[in-house]
Amino acid sequence: MEDIFYVDDLNQLKALSDPFKVKILWEIDEVPKTGKMLADQLHLSPSKVRYHLTELEKVGLIKIDRTEEKMVLFKSSIERLQKEFPLRR
Repeated sequence: MEDIFYVDDLNQLKALSDPFKVKILWEIDEVPKTGKMLADQLHLSPSKVRYHLTELEKVGLIKIDRTEEKMVLFKSSIERLQKEFPLRR
């Protein structure tokens, strides 16, 4: 039996009327994906995907399990800065 989702809130309806949010929902319907994977598949910037994911989570349409990407982005930013501005120990 298929799960049926009932829209019980105007904010949920508003989220479902956004084409980008609907595309994201279709993409994660069967397989969980990272924000980066969604950005690549939908040809959107990672920040735009993150915004839409956050909005979908706020209205209860999705659940974000992990946010490891932020740690990775932070680490790569630090590495890039160290290459541009070497620090002596």
